[in-house]
Amino acid sequence: MTLCLCVVCSYALYLVERKYPVDCQTGSGKFSSYTNALWCVLVTISTVGFGDMAAETYIGRCVTIMIAFIGLLLSALLIELVQLNLMQLNSDELKAARVAKDIKMTREYQSAAEQCIEHSMKIIIKKFKRKKYGIEYP
Repeated sequence: MTLCLCVVCSYALYLVERKYPVDCQTGSGKFSSYTNALWCVLVTISTVGFGDMAAETYIGRCVTIMIAFIGLLLSALLIELVQLNLMQLNSDELKAARVAKDIKMTREYQSAAEQCIEHSMKIIIKKFKRKKYGIEYP
């Protein structure tokens, strides 16, 4: 797909830029050959951008900007695919993750139980003090 995209984009750039600008000595422009246009598209899509070739016409610049956005999109898709493949866990890693999650949940439950017991003890102590000193409940 990327190869077809490069071929189509380079042909479009070649059609737009093939006559401009004309070199007075050789009578040809930067994009007078298809391989030069293909080189420019490959450099632009890969987001390297050597700067040795650039479009001169407004339509050529628009085509080059679209090619740059396509290259940016392709780079983002490639990064996302690599990230998705790296984030997949095998069965041993999944078991370790479940054990770590269980340990974390156990600690959270223990902390909640400690807080519950602490508050219960405070209430019992307050009730005992009220009974001891004869304070009536409202």
